[in-house]
Amino acid sequence: MDTPRFPWLDHLDGEERLTYRAAPRAKPKFKSFLDAADLFPGSGSESTVVTRRLGDRLELDLEHNLLRGRLVEEAVFGRDQGIALEQFTRIVQDADGVECRREVVDFRCGPITFPRATYPEVLLPFIMRALPQEGMHGGWAWINDRMLARLYIEVRGTSKVNVPAGRFTAREFWMYPDLNDWIALGTIVTKLAKPLLPRYHIWMETAAPFRVIAFEGPYGPPGAPEVRLELAG
Repeated sequence: MDTPRFPWLDHLDGEERLTYRAAPRAKPKFKSFLDAADLFPGSGSESTVVTRRLGDRLELDLEHNLLRGRLVEEAVFGRDQGIALEQFTRIVQDADGVECRREVVDFRCGPITFPRATYPEVLLPFIMRALPQEGMHGGWAWINDRMLARLYIEVRGTSKVNVPAGRFTAREFWMYPDLNDWIALGTIVTKLAKPLLPRYHIWMETAAPFRVIAFEGPYGPPGAPEVRLELAG
């Protein structure tokens, strides 16, 4: 699959900095070893999403303030014929600022070759802005070097959403793994399985710059802590 072209980039000049309130999902839909309440306070904490357009490069930085530390995720994309992931870095710090984990993945080299439309699953809500028509295959979610999940996207309609930044009219999207990429289930079985699949629920502005107003679902692959992010400023 070719890398998609995202029209919201045409409206991005320099740097965009957005602030979100991150909190555990009120009603988790799945059981997981790590509960979101172990990471975020019930009242929520501040997360920032910074997008930079630098010539033919796009940088996307996420920073989450956790109960006992900080999580930083940084990605660099090339914009030649769409948006192609070049490098992804994830850093975890404890409450004292000590770096506990660092993962750096360079997608331009190595023995493993991925489809061009491959994006880290935690960045998907913020890179796949201004999603087009219903029934779109949105590329692949990179979970790690051994696991890719092809994505299917549904437009669910338009609704009013209240978040700390105000009240917005937003387009709703469901984004979930396309099981037929792994095994041929057929139309009927796929429809029956859809309600059982862990999915990203995303609300986006209906016009440029197509900001993510809210996100709800696992922050990561199936089994990850379920969170709700709401635009705060």
